Amino acid sequence: MGSALGGEPAKEHVTVREAIDLQTAFEAEQAKKAAEARALKEKLQAENAAVQKQMDDALAVTITSVTIEQGSFSKAQYENHVQRIFGAQMMLFER
Repeated sequence: MGSALGGEPAKEHVTVREAIDLQTAFEAEQAKKAAEARALKEKLQAENAAVQKQMDDALAVTITSVTIEQGSFSKAQYENHVQRIFGAQMMLFER
């Protein structure tokens, strides 16, 4: 049955003590793998946060001007025109 689930087949003629030891070893290995996965996830999240902070610090975007032109009712059309002017500044940083 174990080989059908991707593991090793169950051993025949295993004592209760051996079965408990095998289960304990299996659980310890699973806990080790889970801890390694959590550590890797935390490391990657920290690296991504550092890169995101660099990107946030590297680019500043500001609205420098907003102009609203009121529309008219001529020809049964009414439109407002909004013009937004953005300014961006890219700051270089060293790695």
